[in-house]
Amino acid sequence: MIQDAGALQILNRLQANGMEAYVVGGAVRDSLLGRPFQDVDLAAKASPGQIAALFSGARFLGRFGTVQVPMGQKVYEVTCFRTESGYTDARHPDQVCLAQTIRQDLSRRDFTVNAMAWDGERLVDPFLGQKDLQARILRCVGDPKRRFCEDSLRVLRLFRFESQLDFCGEAETQAAALLFAKNLAVLPGSRVREELVRALMGKRPSALEPLLATGALLAFGLPGPKQSLAPLDQLPQNTLLRVWALLHLLGGQRALFCQSLGFSKKFLENLAALSRAFFADCTTDLALRRLLRQGLGGEPEQVFLAFCAVDPGWNRVWPCWQRQCRHRYAYTTRMLALRPASVVALGARGEQVGDILQKLLDAVIEQPQLNEPGKLFLMAKALLNQE
Repeated sequence: MIQDAGALQILNRLQANGMEAYVVGGAVRDSLLGRPFQDVDLAAKASPGQIAALFSGARFLGRFGTVQVPMGQKVYEVTCFRTESGYTDARHPDQVCLAQTIRQDLSRRDFTVNAMAWDGERLVDPFLGQKDLQARILRCVGDPKRRFCEDSLRVLRLFRFESQLDFCGEAETQAAALLFAKNLAVLPGSRVREELVRALMGKRPSALEPLLATGALLAFGLPGPKQSLAPLDQLPQNTLLRVWALLHLLGGQRALFCQSLGFSKKFLENLAALSRAFFADCTTDLALRRLLRQGLGGEPEQVFLAFCAVDPGWNRVWPCWQRQCRHRYAYTTRMLALRPASVVALGARGEQVGDILQKLLDAVIEQPQLNEPGKLFLMAKALLNQE
């Protein structure tokens, strides 16, 4: 079922040494769905020390009985069967105990589709996760209120899986998630960012709409929706564009969002550039070239596709963009028919070179027919003489 050479080697070695061992979690789920997966996690009925003793280079990770095992070019995580209790911080268990059975280990997991295990031959599915996969439903293992009370991040994970898998939350699970959504405000921004970006990059990011409607992410600059988030589902699969569209559709606070979730200064600048471009008037070829010269914050065709999805009125710009692509009108100095070396050959030095190229681009933006080597060479010569 799971064709991952490293994971199978680890599984076989554990079992060959008398340990009950399984592949668990997302790899099992995605394998049953026929989806690609990156990480393969394993669980074994053994202590961390017993697991580590079997593998060269193994090391202990954290305090919850997980061992990192290098195998080939990858590193796998093997966790001992365990149960958890306590969760006073609504995120991490206060107490972790070794479990005796795989069922006990699976019973602590969030959703039934993530609570399956595979021992190399047979599927262990005590909570009917495979049935829920077939029905395209996300259902908590056990009492949903208890699951979300234990770990607040599971609320965001529910909507992330709804987006990624294009599943629906089972009614009781969905209701409990929305009930505990307010607890997301106290989570570290880095964890919220990780789950939110995964949700935005899924098949159906509009699945976030019920969660955002609760105001659960207001502390991170995301108010409740003022309009449908359905356009998100039509956007190119690009993090910057989908974050921009989310903020635009919500009327979100760009600076607070980036600061609280730990996005880079460059990411914030690109969001700002996208917003400026979105509100620009560029229904003529000249206006479009001027806009392209300023920079969009992203790859032009993807940006324009995103703008059209968010506001169909942007479709009127599409013929201008098609003409731009057909004629390859210059809007950056790299697109000029004159190389920097030619400007240097005229005697320009240092910042002079860049200044002259920028002035040439100014002229070509206004009159594309000037973008010929001979014409630009003469213009560059004249500009240099003026200086």
